[in-house]
Amino acid sequence: MTVTSAEVISKNSHQDSENPGISANGRYVVFVADADSLVNGDNNGKRDIFVYDRDTDTTERISISSSGFESNNNADSPSISSNGRFITFQSSASNLVEGDTNQRNDIFVYDRETHQVERISVSNSGAQSNGDSYPPSISGDGRYVAFQSAASNLIDNDTNNESDIFVYDRDENSIERVSVSSSGTEANGVSSTPHLSADGRYVTFSAFASNLVNSDTNSRSDIFVYDRQTHIIKRVSLGDELTEGNSSSINPRLSSNGRYITFESKASNLVSNDTNHESDISSMTATRAKLSGPLSMTKAKKVMEIPLTLAFQLMADSLPSPLRRQI
Repeated sequence: MTVTSAEVISKNSHQDSENPGISANGRYVVFVADADSLVNGDNNGKRDIFVYDRDTDTTERISISSSGFESNNNADSPSISSNGRFITFQSSASNLVEGDTNQRNDIFVYDRETHQVERISVSNSGAQSNGDSYPPSISGDGRYVAFQSAASNLIDNDTNNESDIFVYDRDENSIERVSVSSSGTEANGVSSTPHLSADGRYVTFSAFASNLVNSDTNSRSDIFVYDRQTHIIKRVSLGDELTEGNSSSINPRLSSNGRYITFESKASNLVSNDTNHESDISSMTATRAKLSGPLSMTKAKKVMEIPLTLAFQLMADSLPSPLRRQI
């Protein structure tokens, strides 16, 4: 990939900025920053979530309450909807919404049009979670939010004492657990790092469970995809002959249509001639309708062949102009 130009988004920051995300059209960039110089009135001394508008060259802080009050604790791990309107993030702040008394890390969604924030790491009845919730992922239209949570009271009959993956429907105010087998059995290991397809139908995540699919005997963290329509789950961190990975796979990401999945793996047997003894980035293609049949997986080489806009974190004091790097 050839990077032909770059712009600094958090250019008024004198502290670290990280965890960027970008809207589908490339206009809005969301990120986390410790800086107090990006917007006026930033006096909380906490890590906040910001959105930069590349068309208007403006930055706004969105980890605030609906009335505009600063958060009283850190915010992190933002995810942005396709049009940039909705931002979801995690925070341990207790003053972003009324009645937040659980002293837990919760998941919030901020609407940049109405300037309203809601907490979505709650049960169907609206009960607060009794465990911490972590990095969320939002669907393209902002309706669905997937997240990891150690809470046991978000749904009925959550008795596995493990972190699970949940999806919250903001239109229906309902929540479901998706880190389960196709028959609905609870995972017997930790599930983490969910990522949603644009329409919210597919959820990918990593899990150390051995009972989500049949014949899972590698005792490693694997990558799974759950279909919320058919309630079928598939393991996708497999070799060309459906061989189990001989090391852990983590950090999956779905394409917008749910067909392609990338993930990081230290396994050496997912593709032929993997002899570098390093963690690699692999990709696979899944049959969209039922996520069934053979899975073809190849180590990613050239990922994009079209012009694209990327948001990324760079630890550097200055950038060459024009920036041109061969990756």
